[in-house]
Amino acid sequence: MFANHWIVADMDGTLTPTPSRAHGKYLSLSYCVATGLGYGAGYRSCLPWLRFFIERGGSLCVVSTAGKRMWTQIYQDLAPAVFGFGTIDDAGRCSRVLEASSAASASDAHPHAVAATTTAATTPGTLYMCGFTGAAMFRTRPCHAVWEDMDRLHPGWRTPSSTTAADAADRTTIPPAAVGLEEWAEYRQQAVEYAQASGAAAAAAAIPPSPALPASPSSPFSSPLLSSTTTMDAATHALAAAEARNAIIRFLEHASYVSRHNVMSAAAFFAGCLSTKYHTVFPALLQQLLSEVPPSLLSFAERGEPVPRICFAESPLLSLQALTTDGLYLKETNDALVDVQQVPCADGTVKNRSPVAQVVAMGIPARFFDCVFPSSSPSSSAAAATTTASASPQWQCCAKCAAVGAGAMVRVEAAGLELKSQPNSVCMFRRGVDKGLCVRWLVAEDNKRRKEGSNGVSFDLTKAVAFGDVPESVDRPLTEYPPMQYISLSPKDCAEERLAAMQATPPAQDASPYMYHVGGEEEGTALFLEELLTSCVKDADKGKNGEPRETTWFTPERVAACAGRAQTAVKAMVAERRGAPATGDPSRSTL
Repeated sequence: MFANHWIVADMDGTLTPTPSRAHGKYLSLSYCVATGLGYGAGYRSCLPWLRFFIERGGSLCVVSTAGKRMWTQIYQDLAPAVFGFGTIDDAGRCSRVLEASSAASASDAHPHAVAATTTAATTPGTLYMCGFTGAAMFRTRPCHAVWEDMDRLHPGWRTPSSTTAADAADRTTIPPAAVGLEEWAEYRQQAVEYAQASGAAAAAAAIPPSPALPASPSSPFSSPLLSSTTTMDAATHALAAAEARNAIIRFLEHASYVSRHNVMSAAAFFAGCLSTKYHTVFPALLQQLLSEVPPSLLSFAERGEPVPRICFAESPLLSLQALTTDGLYLKETNDALVDVQQVPCADGTVKNRSPVAQVVAMGIPARFFDCVFPSSSPSSSAAAATTTASASPQWQCCAKCAAVGAGAMVRVEAAGLELKSQPNSVCMFRRGVDKGLCVRWLVAEDNKRRKEGSNGVSFDLTKAVAFGDVPESVDRPLTEYPPMQYISLSPKDCAEERLAAMQATPPAQDASPYMYHVGGEEEGTALFLEELLTSCVKDADKGKNGEPRETTWFTPERVAACAGRAQTAVKAMVAERRGAPATGDPSRSTL
């Protein structure tokens, strides 16, 4: 039913909860369904809807700044749908669709029986995982190839481990990532030049009869890069890691200064600008840093002296080795504060010589991005240091670190990298690599398929819907490809105003008719997909009774109507929870 239809979605805050909503952890889709995230049966998960969509031929492309986490948070839970195992128990969350579709009964078959009988007419869709802000793309392999390899490598895997068809599939029978996934090898080397060379023509072919999108600097189909690869060389990633370390040092120095070097005050400062995962980590780290400072320097109040600016740059606690060690400080999520992210193998493991896709400075709030990375040249470092360290009431770090920071933006950009501010971090990656790169690649691949008459990927922007929770920043590239429609899951009250401002001056064609605000983060995605897929199935059943069947299900009219209903449902859900707070969830979000 959903063959050649696409969902292109961000992950954190769109499909899965952010750590702020998940007790400081990164949780899988199924874990949230099982626990209800503190809301019990009232929690809305998009997992059953994504499975339903994929089982009926739809393709899902998850594009995220995350890397290896996608294997545990996404692949394991969607593999049953991708490889034809049938619907795993979803606690009745797809009941509206199942009631609406008379054909849905086929999904109740035993999961392993489906794998043995699936035909081309019922082939599930494909899962694409485009991680590291779009620098590398992995995809699930064809079902028949996976089943053959599973029979060879894991004899007896088809043997049912449960006694009834209603039982969930045993996780041990899900094809491991090494069997089920492959990296789209051409993407890293060809996506940049291929998308640039073919972008305008691909756009014209993909969305007739609309005029072609111009291959100009303002067009999303034209992105300048200094390299033909999406990854960094050794020298570039070393520079990025050093700049990430320096940025964290500057932020901690500022936090300590504005808190008068008082850990209790600093804890309140961190809680006011960072997500839950940092609320205990940074105060504890700052306490260790201050324990290294001579007591005489910290007794300024007793002497009636102004608050000193303390430099942490020489502390072994903030050495590059310490900051790049996974789990040393961020134990709950096993992250490094300077997260040097390498492209993994298909099984999710990383080899020593794997290329670096991006470097992330963790724990840098978006509101302080312009202070941590000021726009000034190295030649003005001394002046910038003086201004930053003494005149600016907003930013206070030591003069030495301020001077280093003054030239950071220039050094990073000169190396062919971009900096992207995220809610709680700063990401550095190859210029031109963003969440829209995979869209440009898929459009170009579709154009190639049309031109050559091959059996490649079919990607029609009119049959695709994009999702994201930060449309004003890191997810903005996904808003720039009309007629692909975009659903904003931003929880912020001002999201609609920001979207309106973006729509007033879109970067390419007028995107405003294709953008809708739903809110609610990952639960908003679930509520929207419930409306959308239920609507599609009902109309499909009408077609069986003699009415013409649609070939494009994601029409602007349908998406707009479903977005409106989903937004109403999100508001009702929020109002209900405010009246009856969830239990067992101390980090409850107001969505």
